[in-house]
Amino acid sequence: MIDHRSTAVRWLTRPRRTGVTWGVPWPRGTVAAGEDFELLAGTGGTSTSPGGAAAVRVQSWVTATWPDGSVKWSAHALGPKDTVAEAYTLVPGLTSGEGPGSVPEVRIAAGQHEVVVDTGVVEWVVPRSGAILVRSARREDREIVRDVRLVSLWQDQPALDGAGSVDRWELRGDIATVTVEQSGPVRAVVRVDGRHMPVVPHGAAGSAPGGAAGSAPGGAAGSAPGGAAG
Repeated sequence: MIDHRSTAVRWLTRPRRTGVTWGVPWPRGTVAAGEDFELLAGTGGTSTSPGGAAAVRVQSWVTATWPDGSVKWSAHALGPKDTVAEAYTLVPGLTSGEGPGSVPEVRIAAGQHEVVVDTGVVEWVVPRSGAILVRSARREDREIVRDVRLVSLWQDQPALDGAGSVDRWELRGDIATVTVEQSGPVRAVVRVDGRHMPVVPHGAAGSAPGGAAGSAPGGAAGSAPGGAAG
């Protein structure tokens, strides 16, 4: 029989074969800290009973807890699949499992100079420093992305209507730190923090925003968008 704590999850519209992430609220004391989750296709049976529902690989993590330490909110990620169920059953206390090799598994290799994210279909290379956010992305043996940079424009006043001109400066993202927040097997999250650095035209040193080449506008550090392939 299904655990009394289990909860059914259904699509808001139609079933989709792409990956999806969702959250589930839990009453206080229902799910203990450290408990795992299993996702079953359908809304009846168990993965261990004859003819029961098939287990589906899911990645789970806790996003909020009650004062007693029990789980208040959990988040779950389901990877892309060729065959999608109309509904699923999320069961606390069971270990997530699906036959090895049934779907590609997301893997991360965190090196000293770069982080490599392999979705099983596309491989992404994220440098740990410099102005390039994504050095390359390859699908099989073909490079599909190269040297992705974060570029923005900054101006010191609103755009003028009619006569007059506005000074604009180009700023480029510069990586400070790269942190692997989630490393699979379904979803990977790589957080990239850094600053927007002004690009000073040749012969115009000292004219960057804030009056100092090499500093961000107002001296405020920012965060570059973090990324996932799955």
